[in-house]
Amino acid sequence: MRRWLIALLISSLCGVGLAAPLKHTQQLELDGFQITVGFTEWPLQAERSLDMTFNPEGGIAGKAVLARFVKPDGTQWGEARPLPRFPRDRTMWGYDSAALPIEGNWRLELSVGNQKAMLPLTVLERPAGPPGNLITALAMIPVLAVFMLALRAWLRVKPLRQLESKNW
Repeated sequence: MRRWLIALLISSLCGVGLAAPLKHTQQLELDGFQITVGFTEWPLQAERSLDMTFNPEGGIAGKAVLARFVKPDGTQWGEARPLPRFPRDRTMWGYDSAALPIEGNWRLELSVGNQKAMLPLTVLERPAGPPGNLITALAMIPVLAVFMLALRAWLRVKPLRQLESKNW
């Protein structure tokens, strides 16, 4: 019974840890209802993955909204598509792990019929990654470990010092 309770506690804590909290929300008015747009990372950065959720008041039942992203140069990025259901909460729409590829002033346009709502998105520069020397040093650890194991095996066997190897 005690193990069961501990397992239940650990699994519930893991489930709470996986749910990404929203760091920023904005309100849009579209076709007579409010849509709360939520972001897990704020401010947005180019090539950085984030979750975007769209939660209309009254739920998504019986509603369909087209979404399209417009690049800073004014061209459309991808096609205008209906908002998909959010994978981790099927009661709202959303994108799981979306990343905008370039920095600049983007627009997210949501439309129902002829009515459109626009959300300006300022995307900052791409976040810097770890230094190249650190990556190289970490990548060399397995190679050095294999080399040390091979050297240790060679020294323990000592094939040229054994009498059988000279007579063969």
